[in-house]
Amino acid sequence: MSRFTTVVSSLYRSGVGYSSCDIVGEANANNCYPAISCSVSGGNSCSGVTDASASYACTADVKYYADPTVDGDTYSAQNWLNTFKANDEALNDAQTISTGVEMNDLLAMDIGSSLAFGNLSAGQSLSPLSALTIVTATGNIGLDEELSGTHMYSVGSTISVENQRYALAASTAYGSGTPLSTSAIGVSLSCAKTTTDTGTTKPTYWGISIPFGTIAGTYGGTNTVTAFKSDFSRW
Repeated sequence: MSRFTTVVSSLYRSGVGYSSCDIVGEANANNCYPAISCSVSGGNSCSGVTDASASYACTADVKYYADPTVDGDTYSAQNWLNTFKANDEALNDAQTISTGVEMNDLLAMDIGSSLAFGNLSAGQSLSPLSALTIVTATGNIGLDEELSGTHMYSVGSTISVENQRYALAASTAYGSGTPLSTSAIGVSLSCAKTTTDTGTTKPTYWGISIPFGTIAGTYGGTNTVTAFKSDFSRW
């Protein structure tokens, strides 16, 4: 009687196909995890003359940016499949679990450091907009953003939130920027889906105008950046 010598598994997006994800050299963290080593799980191993069956466990470490397949994604018509390949002393066979599973969206971002406008006098503006927030897509979808803020305060004085302005293009003049609001406003940031271990990033440029008569001091407030899923056509 023949006995198993190795069992391996491949995990892949269905559009890739097993024939393109069956050897290590075809690995792609977005869509293909090939030749995953499997180990015996349970009593029988199908390695001896008395074993009629065997159970194996296979574990894949899937990257956080692996392609999602749920509605509203680029590959929503696909899913993720497993193919198992067993080898004995002379033969091998591969079988695919045809039902597959969906890879869910992972909405996640990193926003980096705090926003600072530097030193400005009353009557001055930061123009062109040059302070930065940088969004990094740390999930598996592309991102847009919602922006809102608070008024900025110092002892005995206030700078209204509308005096802050933002834009997505570098070198935007202060007068051409969009005023910030206390209410969240959606912005088509179009930060593309991350596809490598180096996350995809997208900047937003900021500036501020200091009204005449503003009392000198250090002003602080809170700006809120909230990520949401962008249309997959912009990933």
